[in-house]
Amino acid sequence: MKLFCLLLAGAIAATAVAADFFRPGFDDGKDLPADRIYPAGRIFPFTGFSPASVAATAKAGFSMAGPVYSDGQMRKLKAGSELLPIVWPLRAVDGRTTLTRKLLDNPNLDLEPYVESIEKQVRKSASNPNIAWWYLMPEELRPWRKLDMEFLHRAVAAIRNNDPERRPVWMYLPNHYNAEQLRPFAAELDIIGKGMYPSQFDKERERVWCRWSMESETEAIRQAGSRSIPIAVVEMFRQPSSEMLTRVESLVRHDIYLALISGAKGIAVFSLAERSGFSAHPRYFDAYAFEAGRLGGPEGIGQIFLFGRPMNDLKVKIVKGPERLKTTPIPRKEEVREYPSIAFAELGWRDNHVLALVNSSDDTQVTVEISGLPAEPVRITDLITNQEYDRTSSGTFQSIISPYQAVCLKFNRENSTRGER
Repeated sequence: MKLFCLLLAGAIAATAVAADFFRPGFDDGKDLPADRIYPAGRIFPFTGFSPASVAATAKAGFSMAGPVYSDGQMRKLKAGSELLPIVWPLRAVDGRTTLTRKLLDNPNLDLEPYVESIEKQVRKSASNPNIAWWYLMPEELRPWRKLDMEFLHRAVAAIRNNDPERRPVWMYLPNHYNAEQLRPFAAELDIIGKGMYPSQFDKERERVWCRWSMESETEAIRQAGSRSIPIAVVEMFRQPSSEMLTRVESLVRHDIYLALISGAKGIAVFSLAERSGFSAHPRYFDAYAFEAGRLGGPEGIGQIFLFGRPMNDLKVKIVKGPERLKTTPIPRKEEVREYPSIAFAELGWRDNHVLALVNSSDDTQVTVEISGLPAEPVRITDLITNQEYDRTSSGTFQSIISPYQAVCLKFNRENSTRGER
């Protein structure tokens, strides 16, 4: 009888552990409103620069629209704010003169009228509840320029002092900025989002570089000791080669999920504008729209990356294929960085225990062995594609991940009837 009780207690304990594995229960955003954009609410930020139509952007599944640049685009964006939350641009002006980096080269430039213009714009627009984020211009300020940083500090203060909602402030920063260059901006801005454009630096086949790019943002935030939100600014403006054009969907998914695994809390596409010589625009747009639809919504994958917590139950081991990949940061071309070919994040959110994996190899599939699952029948589903994997009951399984493939594996009990997310 004593032995039976011990066995029963062990079985109950094992079931309790398994229950915790399948239903972590975490939701760090449970108290946030469901109808507002992160970080003020639960909606995953997925936006695009210069949309031709806010209505088309909303229909495609994007959760935001903007920023934009021209006066005509701004009128369309404001009119479309009834359909989607918007990223509203603020241009510093003195009369008819728009502030530029060239003007900031003059150490005697009077910043006061430009800062006052920011104050007036914020006071005028602050009553629009559909503005989710402010977007400060000019873009690409230089951290080594004293006047650039003085304008940044004063302009951000002016926005916050004149916006009762204290909405986040973002400024686009260049593709090549590293953590050291980003750190002063992380100390001032609420949103950090630099370019993450592999093609701009001939890194189409060296896409592990996106990990360096995203980690530059998160490291800058850490160094600054700030609570800024890192986002990925992904590319959609350059016509790829015919070979890479056939892989657009894989490249888009790779870059997005590698960024999310590396800490991104939102996606901004640069840009949705149609350009001469860019016939790949519709294909890129459809690829981003698909990912926006998967990440968005109250039960979308984006909720896991925003509000899930890191977990450490699983082990990921590469059993076949390259284990390490090399890349060179920009602008320090002499510095070579090595990263694992497989990036992964294990996260728990509500009743989701998820393992996201991305293969950054350009031409080689990688086989991984995943161990640490409960020793009972487990059903495995890729939340991105809804593909069902073979069941496992041994606590271990192997998966082949193709070049530039991203998967987001959810683990359920074999007899679970719960929805996929």
